[in-house]
Amino acid sequence: MKYADDTNLLVPETSNCTLTDEFEYLKAWATANKMVINMSKTKELVFYRPHPSRSHMPSAVDNIEQVKIAKLLGVMFSGNLIFDEHVTYVLSICSQRLYLIKLLRSQGMPENKLHIIFVALIISRISYALSA
Repeated sequence: MKYADDTNLLVPETSNCTLTDEFEYLKAWATANKMVINMSKTKELVFYRPHPSRSHMPSAVDNIEQVKIAKLLGVMFSGNLIFDEHVTYVLSICSQRLYLIKLLRSQGMPENKLHIIFVALIISRISYALSA
């Protein structure tokens, strides 16, 4: 049995092939390899540089939702490559995890064990994909 969890298709603005052509090729490839693309989970994210004279977005590929933000491998990407949404997302996760550590502390867990949990749950989340 074959299973593909995530597939990403990147098509530059200037290319010999259109996005629609590339997507049709991807669907044909998936079919040939006995894989199914879940169209309800398929999203299109357009990366762009904000520029006042170029304010139009390309039209979406048929039957695919065009989104402004997409989560890819745990990182929230926005079309303008500003990571405010990602930072908010990480802070929310860390806040929840800090509450768990507070509960463990109130239950009498030793400081050295709390430190290990802090590094595993908080520091790892903050540093994940930091270079990106």
